[in-house]
Amino acid sequence: MFRKITAFLLATTMCLIFSGCSNKGSSVGEGAETGTPEEIVEGYYTCLINEKYDIAYDKYVSSISKVFETKEEFSERMRLSAFMQEKKLKDILINDAELVMGTEDVIYKIKGIAKYDLDGETITEDFYEYVITQEKTGFNRVLIDGALSAKPYEMANGKGLHASKVMIYNTVEGKRVKMTMTNNDVVYHAIGKESMPPMLEIVVGGRTRPCKFPSYTVIEPGKTAEFTAEYEGVSGEVTKVVLSSIYAVGENKTPSEEDSGRVYSLTLEK
Repeated sequence: MFRKITAFLLATTMCLIFSGCSNKGSSVGEGAETGTPEEIVEGYYTCLINEKYDIAYDKYVSSISKVFETKEEFSERMRLSAFMQEKKLKDILINDAELVMGTEDVIYKIKGIAKYDLDGETITEDFYEYVITQEKTGFNRVLIDGALSAKPYEMANGKGLHASKVMIYNTVEGKRVKMTMTNNDVVYHAIGKESMPPMLEIVVGGRTRPCKFPSYTVIEPGKTAEFTAEYEGVSGEVTKVVLSSIYAVGENKTPSEEDSGRVYSLTLEK
């Protein structure tokens, strides 16, 4: 749920204790919550903590983000995220609101500290969210992952290990690439290994931009894995994506260190 400005790998892959969804600001019509960027983030997380995902979506998510994800998809993703977390979010403290874009869109980066309960102990982590001032309504709303637009590339169902979907996002701070790899083979495949983590490269304007992942993943036959990479400060058309460090898997279902590895290259049509 919380994001950092680094590459990350998703295998399926979130001051006071809140007791209900925030009503700061004034409501103007059903689902029209007003407030400062900080208040919108507080209200949004209040709903998430209390598992009021439909309300979070209706009242606090931007119209841009709703283009990428339906209410049902959002709610299911949040439920899965909460279920998968070993730690429980108990509190957030917002300490900064930075204006990151002020030409066509007014967008703020809201930074703060999140407090979790982990086995009875309190731990803290930095977090951030983007908030956009919507041009049509003037209301501040959460811009999920800072995504402003997206271009999907659907692939034909292929044999072996192949990309089944690629999504290129234009974000507040650059580019994001989500690449779904499907294993239609009868054997396991490893993306990366202990001595060589996977890397997703993109080509923009003839220049290659790499992004390494922190660890490897193994894809079983018939399963998929999603790789998401961030490229800060990158603009322009992405013409090619290359996923490197693909290895054979041994009997213990771990990558073979003896394998020299392969790459998966995909040219994107305009």
